[in-house]
Amino acid sequence: MSTTTAAAVLHTSQLLRRTIFNRAFALIYASGILTLLYRHLLTLRHSTTFISAATTATFLIADLVLAFMWTTTTSFRLYPTTRKVFPENLEKVLEKKDFPALDIFICTADPYKEPPMNVVNTALSLMAYDYPPEKISVYVSDDGGSELTLFAFMEAAKFAKIWLPFCRNNNIIDRCPEVFFRSNDITFSDSTKIKVQQPSCIKNLYFLVFFGGPSSLELPEGPQLHPGHVAKKLIRNHEVLTLAHEVAGSNYENDSLWGSKMGFRYGSLSEDFFTGLHQHCRGWKSLFFHPRRPAFLGDLPISLYDALNQNRRWCIGLLEVVFSEYNPLTFGSRFMGPLMGLAYAHNAFWPIWSIPIIIYSFVPQLALLNHLSVFPEVTSIWFLLYVFLFLGANIQDCLDFILAHGTFQQWWNDQRMWLIRGLSSYLFGFVEFSIKRLGIASKGFHVTSKVVDTEQSKRYDNGVFEFGVPSPMFVPLATVAIVNAITIAFGIVQTLMGENMDGLFGQMGLACFGVVNSWPIYEAMVWRSDRGKMPRVIIVISTFLALFLCTLVLVEPPMNVVNTALSLMAYDYPPEKISVYVSDDGGSELTLFAFMEAAKFAKIWLPFCRDNNIVDRCPEALFQSNDVTFLDSAKIKVTLVTRSQAMYENMKLKVENIVERGQISATYIANEDERKVFDIWSQGFTCLNHPTVIEVLLESGQESDIKGHPMPNLIYVSREKSKTSPHHFKAGALNVLLRVSAVMTNAPIILTQDCDMYSNDPETPKRMLCFYAHQSTRYNLGYIQFPQREYKRLYVINPGGMDGLRGPCYVGSGCFFVRRVFFGGPSSPELPKVRQLRPDNVVKKPIRSRQVLTLAHEVASSNYENGSFWGSKMGFRYGSLSEDFFTGLHQHCKGWKSLFFHPKRPAFLGDLPISLYDALNQNRRWCIGLLEVVFSKYNPLTFGSYFMGPLMGLAYSHNAFWPIWSIPIIIYSFVPQLALLNRLSVFPQKALNFVMIEMQATNIWFLLYVFLFLGANIQDCFDFMSAHGTLRQWWNDQRMWLIRGLTSYFFGFMEFSIKRLGIASKGFLVTNKAVDGEQSKRYDNGVFEFGVPSPMFVPLATVAIVNAVAFAFGIVQIIEGGNIDGLFGQMGLACLGVVNSWPIYEAMVWRSDKGKMPRVITVISTFVALFLCTLVLVVPNA
Repeated sequence: MSTTTAAAVLHTSQLLRRTIFNRAFALIYASGILTLLYRHLLTLRHSTTFISAATTATFLIADLVLAFMWTTTTSFRLYPTTRKVFPENLEKVLEKKDFPALDIFICTADPYKEPPMNVVNTALSLMAYDYPPEKISVYVSDDGGSELTLFAFMEAAKFAKIWLPFCRNNNIIDRCPEVFFRSNDITFSDSTKIKVQQPSCIKNLYFLVFFGGPSSLELPEGPQLHPGHVAKKLIRNHEVLTLAHEVAGSNYENDSLWGSKMGFRYGSLSEDFFTGLHQHCRGWKSLFFHPRRPAFLGDLPISLYDALNQNRRWCIGLLEVVFSEYNPLTFGSRFMGPLMGLAYAHNAFWPIWSIPIIIYSFVPQLALLNHLSVFPEVTSIWFLLYVFLFLGANIQDCLDFILAHGTFQQWWNDQRMWLIRGLSSYLFGFVEFSIKRLGIASKGFHVTSKVVDTEQSKRYDNGVFEFGVPSPMFVPLATVAIVNAITIAFGIVQTLMGENMDGLFGQMGLACFGVVNSWPIYEAMVWRSDRGKMPRVIIVISTFLALFLCTLVLVEPPMNVVNTALSLMAYDYPPEKISVYVSDDGGSELTLFAFMEAAKFAKIWLPFCRDNNIVDRCPEALFQSNDVTFLDSAKIKVTLVTRSQAMYENMKLKVENIVERGQISATYIANEDERKVFDIWSQGFTCLNHPTVIEVLLESGQESDIKGHPMPNLIYVSREKSKTSPHHFKAGALNVLLRVSAVMTNAPIILTQDCDMYSNDPETPKRMLCFYAHQSTRYNLGYIQFPQREYKRLYVINPGGMDGLRGPCYVGSGCFFVRRVFFGGPSSPELPKVRQLRPDNVVKKPIRSRQVLTLAHEVASSNYENGSFWGSKMGFRYGSLSEDFFTGLHQHCKGWKSLFFHPKRPAFLGDLPISLYDALNQNRRWCIGLLEVVFSKYNPLTFGSYFMGPLMGLAYSHNAFWPIWSIPIIIYSFVPQLALLNRLSVFPQKALNFVMIEMQATNIWFLLYVFLFLGANIQDCFDFMSAHGTLRQWWNDQRMWLIRGLTSYFFGFMEFSIKRLGIASKGFLVTNKAVDGEQSKRYDNGVFEFGVPSPMFVPLATVAIVNAVAFAFGIVQIIEGGNIDGLFGQMGLACLGVVNSWPIYEAMVWRSDKGKMPRVITVISTFVALFLCTLVLVVPNA
């Protein structure tokens, strides 16, 4: 308690009764936070996969931010104080004539956003204070310099002469005219006069707050500006007005201390916060007084957009303080003490609230959709810790509101607004500040609108949110609302279907909380029809983003894999020597069911193909073909084809039915043995956490076809997956197959085949043997690569060129390996410790024997490779997403050679990604993997050239350095065209005049450009023609090369760079092989598929628009008679860009099918293109 004198008490203060509880709870809650952080660190330490480590690290970051902000909040709760004042005692201490003069500052800027009548009412209410009027001076700063505001105050000055005595004589309390005349309840003061609530002690020091510290003054240069100066002249005095105009001049503060050591502080958009921080650090103190009757009332922004925009501006200003030398945590704590430093830091670090809010709004929900648990199970003690931390924080916060005379509804609305701000203004403020710090944008100030629309006002009074403005800040809000709705619906469906949701209960609760909080957003998106509803463009964008995040696509249909296996099992080769191993890395019971059906159908299919000499031994390819091909002149009866097709279609119908339903009907399970196998999937089985599943579907020697011939071996393998062990993507799956096949059959030759490919020639194994059986090549021949697809450059031309050196690189499919190639060099073997895994081991036991199956399960376990050389010296190599390229590089460097064979009839055919997005996404993934090799010690230019020779090193480098194609492609797609718009020549003039000697050198340089351009393209076209390609195929390949350079190469390069900085974790996305009927038709007609609104399409569309604008500009210049000799090369390049971009123009303007360019991409690209074109037009030629 403090007093002024013993006789007359002016004010008192005391700590609130809840202080002790707050301090005790702070200790308990801090222990809970530290325990949670310990759990995160423990989990992170034992994480062995990218997914588990990334998820744990994400929540650790979120909880660290929450812990920090809770700590800053606690600083407010340790010394909560309440104060009382006694103005009736004021005149006992201070006579009226000694009341200090009161200068009142009012700031306004825009009469259309801050209506003059609002400002007038503010001024009139202050001028009418129950205080000696001769001691009150009201200064109105009109920063917009509007004559409308000045006129309003001229009228107000006249009205004040009536209003002030009216209020004084009638003891009116509501002294704002607008409020008084609108009020139904006129309030009078209790006494004849009400005294303004002033501090207990009036000293000159009180006025020095803007001029240094209490004991260290920083006085202004002019004596008239000193806080101790007594103004004796009239304010209308010519000398006074002259000096007033001078100190209001725009250059008055130049080279002064105003804004740094005197006055309000500059350097932050939140000047109020920054000024208060400075004053406290100078040694000043401040008081907070909250009377029962509010001292001030006014207008809030009633539009959600205005409120969020205001918060965004505050966030930028706060971050300007945080990232300055006046950071409250360091500078503030040093001068004010740690608790005051934390209290100021709570506000200063507002924007980082966005980090945990965004994480907890998306990550748990998306994990739930993938059946991934990120919180402890309900029965775990750790779950109780989460419950305590969640409820403890919210209950204490609610208690603070109730004790501050708030209501539960107000607290709930405040929580909702906190979440809204975290997803919008905090996030956008943080991003905008970061952009400004990079110098990309300049700092600006937007006046918050105080204009009140009648309809808006009604909705505001009814508690209805206002979303009428199509602001980007609403996109995260709506996206979170949709994601949470999808998640809760998914969780409810799973619960009703009897799924075990114990480990996902916390995520279900969080999604439910998100749905409840988002209810006003659902209303604005769906039910409302007023002007404050959610704009349609926000709904569309948010829905797309939410579905993009939530939707899982079946990317490798089981029937495609079945066709692959059947075509390989039907090779014209002794069936008892063929073993087909199918690796299902997603661990899907649907795939296993499909292969169980395929095993039954194979007993009919294989003898059918063999007896009728069928060449197309892929069932789908045969039955869709109008031209059945035979190995010889044999003929086939139509009835046989029809019968076989009917059996195939019956199998296909079954498989596609269970895929569509997502589960296997009991009617499809033939016997108890099959039922026991599928029971594995009902015991908490997920794609990322499940035991090994190995099923021998066919065993040669034990099973035969309908004609009595032996069947090939068919084995289904789904390796063990664990959250605590890395799985190394496709390379890890191939190494498991390498070990499992060694235990079961250990064939000396291995064929690797993608699931989207099938055998197109049953005699391929015999063609392969022509090389392996030859004495001159068998010693160090490691593998034979067949063309994988009809990509001429990658799969035909380049491998053919490498075949003349040490052989082609491995391209992931259609490759026959010698098993020995995976175990060291030809003369330096690296053999496994287990004898059964060695390439020379002879398997004598049946593959269904208990000993063989036990060992097969062991070598397929998730921790089998721990502490071994698998992936480094043995098997397929780890360390790159392009495991095929990396493995081939290692094998060539070890001394192995390879061969490339391109038969007239393709050995393998299959499905390409027919969607441009899927094709580019696949290329992007390859680029990341290739860069992982480039930036390792196995760089082909150095490591490769040393062990293979310079030409092989360069050949491998051609693929490894794919992503850097993006650099010249982007430069030549933009720079010459933009320079053309500014009439800047970047190429030499064309060869028109050979008379002038000084022109000849320039013309020669132009011819050099022409030679290099035509030479490279003609040679490339010739390579295509020599490889039995066509001019159209070459043109399409060139077009795709340019498209990849602007998209997948560029984005792959960027993503790799981000990952190297540790910002993102490595992931693997399976390329989509599911074929949509309409997409397939468009693909067959050579029409590009742009249907997905991918960021990768933005550079493509932008380049198309820029080239069109540049070319049109050049044409206009020619028509107007402008001299474009120096711009001829750029015109040609822009013309080439337009011709190449024709499919993009079609997709953006003329097409109406689902494969057209998404509107959002067109809009963004148009904006970016016009921005670039406008920018160069306003840049001076100098």
